[in-house]
Amino acid sequence: MTRKLIFFRLSSLVLGLLIGLVLIELLTRILFFVGICPSYTAFEFIRQSPHYVWSQFTGPTFVRKEKIYNFYGNKLRINRYGYRGKAVSPEKKAGASRIIFMGGSQTFDLAAKEGKDWPTLAGNLLNQSAHQVEVLNAGMPGHHSWDCLGKLYSELYMWKPDVVVINEAWNDIKYFQNLSPENSLMAKNLSSTQISNLNHSPNHLRVLDLLGWSLNYSKNTLYHPERLPKTNQDRLKNNFSEWGPKQYALHLELIYHLCKRINAKLVIMKQPRLVSESNSAEERKTIAYQWIGLDHTTLIKAFEACDLEIEKLKTIYPDISVLDASSIMTGHKEFFIDHVHTTELGSEKLASIVAERISPLLSKLPNQNKEKENL
Repeated sequence: MTRKLIFFRLSSLVLGLLIGLVLIELLTRILFFVGICPSYTAFEFIRQSPHYVWSQFTGPTFVRKEKIYNFYGNKLRINRYGYRGKAVSPEKKAGASRIIFMGGSQTFDLAAKEGKDWPTLAGNLLNQSAHQVEVLNAGMPGHHSWDCLGKLYSELYMWKPDVVVINEAWNDIKYFQNLSPENSLMAKNLSSTQISNLNHSPNHLRVLDLLGWSLNYSKNTLYHPERLPKTNQDRLKNNFSEWGPKQYALHLELIYHLCKRINAKLVIMKQPRLVSESNSAEERKTIAYQWIGLDHTTLIKAFEACDLEIEKLKTIYPDISVLDASSIMTGHKEFFIDHVHTTELGSEKLASIVAERISPLLSKLPNQNKEKENL
């Protein structure tokens, strides 16, 4: 067999494979265009996932459009105001007390099914007792305490809340390690929430989707800590800036004064977490140290510093209510998927704690409707 013949046959084989790939790709794109698309593809994952937009007053927020999305394998509703669950009208029902829950992904309840997030469950428990409440879950994955402040003064005060519950620590600890006058919040880009575009589609060959390239994004795949990037322990710090807890306390204090201005009762939660001194080696694998930049011992101290700042504020402002869910849930693996996100059992437990602690507050609330109408 001559070299020319070998070259001809190899060239024909390569050309045939390329032509075949092009034809398959064209057919695949036609199928996608007419709507015949496997549910596990990256294209479908992005199309079905919640979409985010930048906000002038906070980090990224959900697009303000009523839609059912696929989020870590669960179908959930983002309402026309960009919050989780059924839309709550700004106009409050007569005789009802309104509770707004604010925080990051733990408050949003990342892995919970529709209607099973702990703020909604807490509202259900309160409504089953002697109370009539309306609950708005304003939690947003990736948001910090200053995002809560921004949402409250730029929008949520219009909902005339009677009670505002703040549940933040983990996301704030992300800036603890190196906060300084030279590296202030103004100089940081701390958003951990991915921005998406309604018209965005993955930039790769569609045939790769059909071959299972994006199986990792399956709509049947629930949130799981094994997807977290591996932690490089050598890069974790064993200390954090004294400015971190001070900044955290300042945000909470500003939220307190805003709540006073809008006639709302402030409840600050000590965030429950898996992180504790008793964590096993397997449990530590589920904690995203790389997002915080601190080693295990230092992360525990950072959480304790947050709890201490809450107690200090309570001393200065006795009318702040402190809801200590941490002392009941922290360190109990059965309640957590990872560092702070709750299991189904954890969401139920947190809801019961919140309902039990908030119920006495609701009984003491004055009729504030007339005062709130003047805001």
